Amino acid sequence: MYKISWTFPKFIYGIGGAIASLTYGIQSAMLGLLICIAADTITGLVAAPYRNQRRNSTSLRKVVPKMITYLSAGLLAHVCEMLVFPTWASGSLELGRIIFSFFAGIEIMSCFENLKDITGSKAFDLLTLNFKNQIEQKVGVKLPKKTIDKNNNN
Repeated sequence: MYKISWTFPKFIYGIGGAIASLTYGIQSAMLGLLICIAADTITGLVAAPYRNQRRNSTSLRKVVPKMITYLSAGLLAHVCEMLVFPTWASGSLELGRIIFSFFAGIEIMSCFENLKDITGSKAFDLLTLNFKNQIEQKVGVKLPKKTIDKNNNN
């Protein structure tokens, strides 16, 4: 009888392979969302003094739960599409990619708001308004006038 010996590196490789197989086809969307969250966090930290706000660890603590929530929602939609929908529709709806794009759009809009506070330029107001209108038209959801948490990092 063959005995399987599990070591920690084999376990990590196995988990990594499982995640890679679940995220097949949407890795670029996931990476893009992570880049948008990082850009929003950095611009938010730079913009905090311009808003007369303090940079503190409580605002930075919100980044990790936000990343986990956004990635979980997109990955769950992708897995649901692959496993629940019939094979002929699987992969054609791209639900995960749509969700990742929506969250990335919100993060980009927040970056524009942060850049407006940093530079004081009205051009970023116009970019934010135009970008918001594009998201609302594509997704069909009305977004709030300001992002949810202007303390930073959303």
